[in-house]
Amino acid sequence: MNGSAVVGTLDFALELLGTFMFALSGAAAAVKIKLDLFGVLVLAYCASSAGGILRDLLIGAVPPAAVTDWRFLAATLLAGFFTMLYPPIFRLRSAVPMLDALGLGFFAVDGARKALEYGLGPVAASLMGMLTGSEAQRHIPDRSLRRMLSRGYKMADAPEAARPAGRMLRSTSRRPESA
Repeated sequence: MNGSAVVGTLDFALELLGTFMFALSGAAAAVKIKLDLFGVLVLAYCASSAGGILRDLLIGAVPPAAVTDWRFLAATLLAGFFTMLYPPIFRLRSAVPMLDALGLGFFAVDGARKALEYGLGPVAASLMGMLTGSEAQRHIPDRSLRRMLSRGYKMADAPEAARPAGRMLRSTSRRPESA
């Protein structure tokens, strides 16, 4: 095996490990708020894949690997099922922050590496590393996601569930001022 094949394999392993760690983190957060299996898997996928999908879209790596490569979904599902099978481990106060730190380390390095690979400069690559390792995608929905994924959810509740995303979009969009 030549040197570039080893580096490519190591890069992929880091990305897969980061996916698994953030999926464990999202699933553990879902277990803490007592979501069912579907809710655990949704939050695991959001936590593990949203940053990488956004990074890939921004750098032009389309379609994003988290959507096209089955191994990322498999790592997410494995983490979600594992968390459901052993929930007491993930209810520990330090479990989620520790998993977040591990995922952040893997994803920040991998995000910056992938951005450099796609021709971005060092500053932009650093920003893409931070974006990829951001865990904000898990924290934004909090109460609304909990309600939406609970057993009593009805489609009539969808506007309430979408409110946090609407607030986030309003706060980040800048409208040009009229002359």
